[in-house]
Amino acid sequence: MPDTYLLKINKDLEKKDFDRLLCYVSEDKRERILRFHRFEDSQRSLLGDILARYAICKRSGAKNAELVFGLNEYGKPILIKPEGIHFNISHSGEWVACAIDDNPVGIDIEMIKPVDYKISERFFSEKEYLFLMNQPEEMRLKYFYIFWTLKESCIKADGRGLSIPFDSFTIDLDGKGIILQDEKNVLGNKTHSYFEVEIDKYVLSICASK
Repeated sequence: MPDTYLLKINKDLEKKDFDRLLCYVSEDKRERILRFHRFEDSQRSLLGDILARYAICKRSGAKNAELVFGLNEYGKPILIKPEGIHFNISHSGEWVACAIDDNPVGIDIEMIKPVDYKISERFFSEKEYLFLMNQPEEMRLKYFYIFWTLKESCIKADGRGLSIPFDSFTIDLDGKGIILQDEKNVLGNKTHSYFEVEIDKYVLSICASK
């Protein structure tokens, strides 16, 4: 199981604290953070980066100044130095989440809020959509976010992100546990493990490569 870190934002950072934390991230990341129009988005992005740096330093023993980040060919943030550590960040509403492991990992957290279920008909596989629509109405919204976060964590762990169509593979919740059905072999028959949990009014899912 990957190490998982969660940070709850109870209130907005004061400007002095925001500016102080900005000093710990790279210049490129600092510029991206400051381009957000809403302070809440800048804050979540900054805290996600800080949380990942904390987790990586704790796991590796490296100092923050020694960390070197980059992007893979699909734009996913990766750690270049030190080698052999994989991480992923997600944030939504009050929560910032980070997963870290020795193998590729993906994490997604989403606030449970009303959705148009036509989205699931477009983005989910046929089996997922039928499973969702057959759920009692009071359970349907939760299952929507379980599917969404599991699928999001899967494509993030893979490293290709949204270049993998959401409806090209199926998360099977019919049996015991969480099973990936990849009949089109879009994920290359990789072995994955999944974890899903509800926190407050949020759903968190993790996909680990082992």
